[in-house]
Amino acid sequence: MAADGSERTLVLDSAGQIYLNDWSPDGQSLLYTNISTETVSDLWRLPLTGDRKPVPLLATPASESHGQYSPDGRWIAFTSDDSGQLEVYVGNAAARERVRVSSRGGGFARWRADGKELFYRSLDGRLMAVSVSFDGGAPQFGTPVALMEIVEPLGTFAYPYDVSPDGERILTMKPASPERNAAPLTVLINWYAALKN
Repeated sequence: MAADGSERTLVLDSAGQIYLNDWSPDGQSLLYTNISTETVSDLWRLPLTGDRKPVPLLATPASESHGQYSPDGRWIAFTSDDSGQLEVYVGNAAARERVRVSSRGGGFARWRADGKELFYRSLDGRLMAVSVSFDGGAPQFGTPVALMEIVEPLGTFAYPYDVSPDGERILTMKPASPERNAAPLTVLINWYAALKN
């Protein structure tokens, strides 16, 4: 719909659960995660021109989600559990080739606006940064570097951080204390008896 709330247009009607992941840099397609009983979750592309027929990008027995277009639209960063745990991968926009970026698990990838850095959240709660170069056309990735600890995502598809276009500033919530599991646990015993009084 238009930014003022008018001219609302339905572009996709699905019986299953879908989560919008990204809008292509050229504005011609949407990238979304489709939850399926057959394959858990898959990445799909919805063209916004022509027949607007959804196209599966990654529909495998593994779970694929959190797709993000690179700034030039040629590459997609995404999360998959194909290796047995959640990892960050980057593949070409046709999803025919891919390379693993994370080294010990991760998800929630985001590109820097110039495409020269990729960020993701590691499974142990750290925000990681990986340098990206394009020698020979295909992306080459450096060693992931931990930047800071960030909070657990507030839902399966809610990103726990965002990055400024230049990659110099990060907006996130940080844990309130160094101990990640410091929240107290209160157990109320014999609560039913207290209701009778």
